[in-house]
Amino acid sequence: MEHEPYIRAVAEALRAADVPVASWHGNPDDPRNGAIILHLDDTSETALVWDEERGWAHGTGRGDGRLNHLEWICDDVLPEPAEVVHAVRREEGHVRGYDLPWYRDSEDGDDFHERLAAYRPAGS
Repeated sequence: MEHEPYIRAVAEALRAADVPVASWHGNPDDPRNGAIILHLDDTSETALVWDEERGWAHGTGRGDGRLNHLEWICDDVLPEPAEVVHAVRREEGHVRGYDLPWYRDSEDGDDFHERLAAYRPAGS
């Protein structure tokens, strides 16, 4: 999946900033999407979710994989990993609600694919 290197880069930036990352994954669905689990226990979880149309959201849930409170945290669909780290730190402790942005459509003829390709490992 061509978006996994980007999600991995964000997860690595979070770890480097001492934000506890339990796991991360990309999904093959259309539109492309994925998640980074920041905290997981038996009753609740904190996670970041991303998709190619709306970007990153910080959310909390019940520990069953469903997030019921989301805050969209960046002003771009593909922000630099350091910007996501900054946004997560800003959001810690106060997820405010659901306000759905829409930056692009998965079928837009924009520079998204070129921007995403910048996160692929060299030689792949």
